[in-house]
Amino acid sequence: AFTQVPTDGSVADFLSPAPVVEVRDANGNRVTTYTGPVVLRLSEFEAIGTALLGKTTVNAVAGVATFDSVRIEVAGAGIRLSARNADETISSIPTPAFRRLAAAASQLVLEEGGNQSGAAGTVVPMAFVVIVRDAFGNAIANHPVRFQALAGLTSVTDTL
Repeated sequence: AFTQVPTDGSVADFLSPAPVVEVRDANGNRVTTYTGPVVLRLSEFEAIGTALLGKTTVNAVAGVATFDSVRIEVAGAGIRLSARNADETISSIPTPAFRRLAAAASQLVLEEGGNQSGAAGTVVPMAFVVIVRDAFGNAIANHPVRFQALAGLTSVTDTL
């Protein structure tokens, strides 16, 4: 059973607080003699390519496993974790849902409007469409983007 679960946070950070799992017997008592591996998994999101990164298998100490260096680099809501022993004979109830937010903007990806030209002072035929992403590739909604033509150059530059 989870005795500590992560809360909402950024994809750039380790899960916090660190998930802690107690191995319990059928009566709900901690099995203090269990020192085997415990595996942390995603209960949701695996189908869309989200993965846990870091040390996702740890050996329990007196029936307790702490996952202090795990993160999820895909932003999303409704994320739940589960835990199992290595041979999958014991599994946990999933954690309450939490979310991971995109990290700081770090890149612009041109989606539409590239390879156009036009005379100074005229409007190009297609609007520029860019996606602002963090270092992990997560899209960041509603982030302002400013395009500016630099004097003497024939291309448009972009800034975050």
